[in-house]
Amino acid sequence: MIKRILCLIMCLTMIIAVLAGCSQKDDDEAVEDINEEASESAVTLAMYLMSENQMSQEQIDKIETAVNKITKAKFKTQLELYFYTEAEYYEKLEASFAARAEAEAAGLIKAPVEEETVEEETFENEWGVSELKYPTIDGYQVDIFYMGGYEKFSKYLEMGMLSDLNDEVSISSKKLGSFIAAPYLDNMKSINNKVIYAIPTNAGIGEYTYLLVNKEAMSKLDYDTDAGRKYFTGLTDDSVKSFLNQAGDYGYTQLYFDNKEFDYVDLASAGIQYWGVDENGNFTDDFSLIASNIPTEDKYFGLGSAFGTKFQSNLKVIAEYADNGYFGTEEQFKNGEVAMAYVKGGAEIASKYSEHYEAIVVDDPTIKTEDIYSNMFAVTTYTASLSRSMEVITLLNTDVEFRNLLLYGIEGENYDFVNTDFEDEEGNPLTDKNGEVYRVIRRLNNDYIMDPYKTGNTLITYSLEGEDPTLKEYMREQNMDADTSYLMGFTLTYSGYTVNADNLAALRKLSLDAREKLNAYISGTTRHDANGDPITLDSVIDEIKAVMSSDAGKCFTDLLSYEAPAANQTSCSLYYLYNVWAENMGLIPTAE
Repeated sequence: MIKRILCLIMCLTMIIAVLAGCSQKDDDEAVEDINEEASESAVTLAMYLMSENQMSQEQIDKIETAVNKITKAKFKTQLELYFYTEAEYYEKLEASFAARAEAEAAGLIKAPVEEETVEEETFENEWGVSELKYPTIDGYQVDIFYMGGYEKFSKYLEMGMLSDLNDEVSISSKKLGSFIAAPYLDNMKSINNKVIYAIPTNAGIGEYTYLLVNKEAMSKLDYDTDAGRKYFTGLTDDSVKSFLNQAGDYGYTQLYFDNKEFDYVDLASAGIQYWGVDENGNFTDDFSLIASNIPTEDKYFGLGSAFGTKFQSNLKVIAEYADNGYFGTEEQFKNGEVAMAYVKGGAEIASKYSEHYEAIVVDDPTIKTEDIYSNMFAVTTYTASLSRSMEVITLLNTDVEFRNLLLYGIEGENYDFVNTDFEDEEGNPLTDKNGEVYRVIRRLNNDYIMDPYKTGNTLITYSLEGEDPTLKEYMREQNMDADTSYLMGFTLTYSGYTVNADNLAALRKLSLDAREKLNAYISGTTRHDANGDPITLDSVIDEIKAVMSSDAGKCFTDLLSYEAPAANQTSCSLYYLYNVWAENMGLIPTAE
C-alpha cells in the first residue's frame, strides 16, 4: 500500500510540472496537448542492425533492455533488435521482406494504417503500478533497417520497400538537419526525384588538397603577403614553378608529396575528372584513360581521351620536377627543409604542420554519390509506425548517449570511459572547448562490436581509446566547406540502361597498365628501351595512345560510342548513358 501511495505522489508531481510548463498556453491548448499525448498508442517496432561479430542472445537481450528503457520513456515505443553479421545480414533482411509479402498475399495480414489509434492495454507490475502493455509482432516484421551502397538502395526502392521520409524530415524529425551535414540530406533528396528515402550516415566528407608552403621560404622570397599567397593555386602552375625554382636557390629541397606509393600520375590529376571503375566494377574517379577537364560553369563534361585534357601538360611539369631532383624525403619535410608539400587530408592538417608550413587550400572536400549511399537507415513502407520509426532514427543521429549505447554497448560491461592519452603541444591532455579533458572509450571485451558507420551519425560519438578525439571537430568544420560533385547522382546503371561491364573491365586494365608505365618513366626506373636507347615521356605517351587505338583498345572506342543501343537492349556505351543522364538532369538540351 505504501508503495502505491508513493507512486501516486510521484505521478501527481509530474502532472503539476507539466501543467506549470503550459503557463504560456490557454486552457484549451493545454487540454489538447494532454489529450494528444494520451491518445498515442504503445508501438512495437523491429529494427535490423549489422554487427561486426556474432553476438550471444544474452548480450542482445541486455542491449535491447537498455535501449527500451529510453524509447519507452520517450516515445511509448518498444524495439525488438535483430543483429546479424554482414555475411548473413541481407539474406535475413530479404527473407523477412519475402515472408511479409507472402503473408499479405495469403490474406493473413493487411497493410497497416499509419498511426491507427487503438485502446491501450495495461498490466500491473510487481510494484502494483499499471504499465503499458506493448503489442507483440510477427517474426517477419521490419520497420527500421540499415542498408549500405547504391545497389541495395536501388534494389529496395524498386521493390517498393522504402518509405517517403520527406514530411518526417521537414516536420517531426526536423532536428536531423542540425546534426547531419546539409550535403547529405540535400543530395539524397535531389538525386531521387526530390524524395528522401533513407537517412544517410553523417561522416567526414572527402578531403582537402593542400599546398603546405614553407613559412621561412615565403618570408625570404616575399610571398608572405595576401598578394603573395594568391600565387599558390596549383602544383603545376607557372607561379608555383617560379617559387620552387627560387626556393632551390636558397637551399631548400623543393617538393614533398605525401603518398606512400608516390603516384606521380596523381600529382598530374588536378582539374581532371576520370571515368572508370574500381575492382568491384563501381564508378570511380581514379585514373582512367577516359577523362574530362572539370568544367567551370556549365557542369557538362565532354568525354574523351585523358591525353586530350590538361593531364598531359600537367604530367610533363611533374616529369620536369622529377628530372630536376625536386622531390625530398619525409624526414626533410618533417624538419621543415622542403619549400612545399602537396598533401591531401582533413581540416586538421593546417594545425598539424603549422610549425613549419602555412596550409593553402587548392581544392575543397567534395561529396560524391557513393558518400550519400554508403551507409543509411530506412523505414519500410509497411512499418507499424512511420513517425515512431523516424523518432528512433532521429534519436540515433542526435542523442549522444543513445548513439553510444547502440555503438559501444553497456557501460561497465562492454566498455569504460577513460581520459584521452592524446596531448597538446605543452604535453597536457587534450581538452574540449569547455576545458574538460576528453573522455574516450576503452573496450572491456569483444562481446558487442558494431561499426560506427553502420549505426548512425559518426560525428556525435565518443572516440575509441587511441583515436584523436579532436578529429570529429575538424570533420564538422570540413563538412561545412564541402562542395557537391558535378556528377552527383550519376551511376553506371541509369534509366533502364547499364554500361557494358566487359568494356569497363578492359578499360580498367588498360588504365592500370598506362599508370604503371607513366609512373615508371617519371620515377626513373624506365628511361631506356630494350636496346638501351634513351626514351622520352612523349614516346611513352605515344605508346599508350597506340594501344588505345588498336584492337586491344576497342573497349576505349566502344565506351565513347555515340551509337544508341539496339531496341530491347540495355547494355550501352559510357557516352550514351552519360548523355541520357545529363539530359534528364537538365545539363544539356538534348543527347546526341
